[in-house]
Amino acid sequence: MKTNFIKGVSFQLKPGAHVLLEQLAGISKHLNALLQALIKYDLIADDLLAHLQVALVHLDAPHAVLEFKLLPAPLPEHTVFKAPFEQLSQQFDKLLALAHEGNYFELRALYQHPESVNAMVQAMYGFINSFGTQGALVVQQDPAHGYQTLYALKPFSPGAKNIAMMPHHVAFDAGNYDLAVATVAVAKFDKEQPIAIQELFQLDDQAVAYAPQTIAVNNKVYHLQFPLRCALQKHRDYYLIESELLGIVGTGTSLDEARNSFAQEFDFIYQRYNSLEANQLSARLNSIKHILNFMVNSIE
Repeated sequence: MKTNFIKGVSFQLKPGAHVLLEQLAGISKHLNALLQALIKYDLIADDLLAHLQVALVHLDAPHAVLEFKLLPAPLPEHTVFKAPFEQLSQQFDKLLALAHEGNYFELRALYQHPESVNAMVQAMYGFINSFGTQGALVVQQDPAHGYQTLYALKPFSPGAKNIAMMPHHVAFDAGNYDLAVATVAVAKFDKEQPIAIQELFQLDDQAVAYAPQTIAVNNKVYHLQFPLRCALQKHRDYYLIESELLGIVGTGTSLDEARNSFAQEFDFIYQRYNSLEANQLSARLNSIKHILNFMVNSIE
């Protein structure tokens, strides 16, 4: 057990970072929300934990270190008080280890049921992103050597969140549905290749192909050497575009939103993976990096 909310848990932002009061409030809010989700879905209900709150108790501004502790004051050193909080710290360590690897998809294996998986994914996503794009380290103070890193929290992108979320299947009476054939119209423009679906499959398990050869995002255009074949699905209330090759997903309540979300994810992984050395990426992410660099012919 590396963390302990009775003694205090510290997070270090990028050295020299200016921490705004709004960000401090956001980090505290999302940390408490994550702990409450952890208590609800991962621990046996306990009156001691039901109204758990942690608060910022110290800010080391020169080192950009935030220390959070359990409030009110630490509990007595009696087993009946210590046990639930030690269990909480152990489970929190598991989440931090997962964030250290950046393998947020593993939340599915940890929680399994769609309700608990999705609640934990949302809570982790809010917590990780409350630190901003610079990320954070979980540290402990060593009197002799300053702050020592326990975990380095990896980014949690919207696409990774969408992949980690589990679909919640609702039983339905097939007699209430009519099948329809999907007709796809493709219009090519100078810098984009949008698609419009004129008719949609009305059952959730139907999909059509989406294969852009240009991806426009953030005032730039990626020109690909060959079309990027993806699956395009229409669920009851949202669209989903997925590339299994690259491991990215775009979603939206409209087709344009899904396309824009997918383009943002493509841009994010291209820029992110190319900013890291091979030894900073897993074997799978290194493979995706090589595929991206081979696939992208030019960027305008």
